Amino acid sequence: QEKKVVLSSINEIVSIVKDCPHEEQITVELLGVLAELNLPEIDFRQLVTEYNLVPWISRNLAPANKVADDVVLEIVRFVGNVVRDEDCAQLFANAGLPNTLIELITAKQEDDEIVLQILYVFYQMIFHKCTRELLIKQSQAPAYLIDLMHDKNTEVRRMCDTTLDIISEYDEDWATKSVSFFFQQFSSV
Repeated sequence: QEKKVVLSSINEIVSIVKDCPHEEQITVELLGVLAELNLPEIDFRQLVTEYNLVPWISRNLAPANKVADDVVLEIVRFVGNVVRDEDCAQLFANAGLPNTLIELITAKQEDDEIVLQILYVFYQMIFHKCTRELLIKQSQAPAYLIDLMHDKNTEVRRMCDTTLDIISEYDEDWATKSVSFFFQQFSSV
């Protein structure tokens, strides 16, 4: 019932998020609501396109823009939700979001929750053929996943492991690199 109420207000919610950048707490809360919406009635591609969210999201996730961590986290969570839709994943991939997220991982490497949510975006994007190739062949995402296998956070390591397993199923070169990494890990113990 609550989700249906939110569904009827989704356009207003997106407008408020985009138009009230100085109301950080409201922005965080409303982005959190959007990140949790998983109703099949929502056409995320239309929403993202109609409100021109790709450039807004890219701008707000660029580390140089120094957006508050709470806002960044909720934007990444929202992206993780919408990229489950293949068309949305393609929109974000074509706009260079994977590279922006890699920059963000580097800038926020001490914030485990932001890193974990970025990894979740990569995980979701790997399931779509159109974005899988881009992530594997045209970004540094797999290399960062391997590097983060050393992270002290168990959940970060688990997400990396799962995503690398999926990459290895689709790409023989990365399968070989993953096996090599695991042998290095094993021999160093």
